[in-house]
Amino acid sequence: MHKKVFALVSIALMVFGAVSTAYFFQSIQACLLDFETEGRVVDKKPSESFRIEIVLRNKGTIDGMWEVNMALEGDDWLWAGKAKELALKGDEEKTLSWQGKVPSNAPVGSVARLIAYYDNKFVALNWWIRVVSDAEICIVDSRIY
Repeated sequence: MHKKVFALVSIALMVFGAVSTAYFFQSIQACLLDFETEGRVVDKKPSESFRIEIVLRNKGTIDGMWEVNMALEGDDWLWAGKAKELALKGDEEKTLSWQGKVPSNAPVGSVARLIAYYDNKFVALNWWIRVVSDAEICIVDSRIY
């Protein structure tokens, strides 16, 4: 009898743990889903300017304050913005933006991914900058004699 009770309690605890974990990850994913599905690759030349915008919302009901920063990170180059303080009331949202330039020495063909840093964690977003060549050949004149 005790074995059956122990087995039932164990199964109930495992199910509760699995459901709690799934709910936790689902709430994180729901917050990022709208922004992440819009991601894409943006072509930029070395030394070309770019602008990053991100919309953040306080899903809670009380006021909160966070430090937020954005970075582009790749194998060959990186760019990091300056951290910004963000204060949001419950259910309020704000847009933050950063200006930057692709490093002049970023290799053509290299890629860097947009990373958001906030709340002592980071989230890799579905946005990339791909470095393209600034060299372009064109025909100026031609002749046959």
